[in-house]
Amino acid sequence: MSATYRLPDGEKLLTFVPYSSAEKHGVTILVVISLISLLTVTALLIALALSFLTSRTSLEKHLFVRTHVAAYFVSLLLCDLVQALGSITSIRWISAMGISLGPLCALQGALKQTADIGIALWQMVIAGHTFCLLFLELQVRQFVLWVMMIGGWSFVGALVILGPATADETKKGPFYGIVGGWCLISPVYKVERITLDYLIMFLAAFVSTVLYVLIFLRLRGKIRRRRSTAQSPTDSAKSSQADAIAKQMVLYPLVYVIIIIPTACTQFATWAGSQVPVAATVFCSAIFHLSGVLNSTIFFIALRRMPAETINLKLGRWTITSGGKFSHSEDTLEAGKDRSSTQNRPTSQASNTSRETSIASKRNKSRPPDIIVTRDSFESMYSVYEEPQQEQQHPPAAQWSPDGRRHGR
Repeated sequence: MSATYRLPDGEKLLTFVPYSSAEKHGVTILVVISLISLLTVTALLIALALSFLTSRTSLEKHLFVRTHVAAYFVSLLLCDLVQALGSITSIRWISAMGISLGPLCALQGALKQTADIGIALWQMVIAGHTFCLLFLELQVRQFVLWVMMIGGWSFVGALVILGPATADETKKGPFYGIVGGWCLISPVYKVERITLDYLIMFLAAFVSTVLYVLIFLRLRGKIRRRRSTAQSPTDSAKSSQADAIAKQMVLYPLVYVIIIIPTACTQFATWAGSQVPVAATVFCSAIFHLSGVLNSTIFFIALRRMPAETINLKLGRWTITSGGKFSHSEDTLEAGKDRSSTQNRPTSQASNTSRETSIASKRNKSRPPDIIVTRDSFESMYSVYEEPQQEQQHPPAAQWSPDGRRHGR
């Protein structure tokens, strides 16, 4: 039997709600799905972390872990992780066969609100970033990444803190209360429940749908844009790498729109005063809690279509290739050598041709005249250093006599 507490304004606050057999089985299904999501997301986060650590010394500039999308995707996975943890706390309710108001209920409500806002926000950020790359054809600068990361998480934290900080618990009770088969923002806070949770989710789904439709029309050639300036080959290669990654990221906002539609339908029916069956509520919640599993699955499927140069997921000596296969480091090294030799073959031929041309040009350069050494040249060379011999001057014959005496006149 449910336990209630009457508030000062006359409204009743639920303090304990027992589970029926159907509700217990339904919540158990949600916990199992959340455990699977927790394991999948954790494994992918570990793989991305190892890839980032092992590629710190890599000279490749187009690795997935170095792109803006990777940072936004990791933020999305972290929110999926928070969502799984928030649902796993229902194990306590299953064992107790009911939900009780208290610190654990408040923790579950805060985790679920954080996950709802965070998943919606980062899905919308990924959609906006993809729109800038594929539709507007803009080169997003590095400072935009830092602004989005700091601003995005600050926005999520501010909204989660804002509710309990401004709540009047003396009149309305705790901000987080029992809602259906789990804890979330208390039904007493109707305005806060819409503005701080559901409104953001629906707004993100609407914006993502509009951006996805424009991107789809752009990729189909229905909408064309002219590039304002010509790109250099380096910028063009970089842009093509970013576009190839961004095309795979289009699926994430699309998946979010699909999984949120059932939840939106049940919520609108509840607001209209209709009684939603437990099975329908559990089914819609199960689809929404598959967010982590679907995001991880899409990522591994997208590996097959991403450029090989952008994939560098390493687990020890094993590497996940672009085809989604595992290869040993030795096999990868040999393949890399073969690829590099094949790619460098034209370059080596061109370098050999340029080397032969330079040698021929050196041979054809004008050389100084050859020095021909002959006997005459040696005589002339050495005669330069000999002092000229003074020709012996004999006195006039009148002054000399045959016997060597000198006679005067």
